[in-house]
Amino acid sequence: MNLSVEDYEIYDQAVFNERIKSTFRQLGYPQLDGVNCQLSNRTVRLWGYVSSYYLKQVVQTVAMKCSGVCDVINDIEVRTSHEV
Repeated sequence: MNLSVEDYEIYDQAVFNERIKSTFRQLGYPQLDGVNCQLSNRTVRLWGYVSSYYLKQVVQTVAMKCSGVCDVINDIEVRTSHEV
């Protein structure tokens, strides 16, 4: 993954969101389409819904690996199929 917070300084929030969501899609989990992110002061806030705690952790790991990210706030909710 070649996603850098320094790149964000050149682009706007929408571009950063699309780049990180593209990274999520490359992982092959369509459930990650429900995840949103916001970057502020080198902190990425994640929110949305996934179907397992494993996927919640995968998203957090991807966000933490972005160059220049210092912190991740993971507000993603896990919803099983009968909670939807």
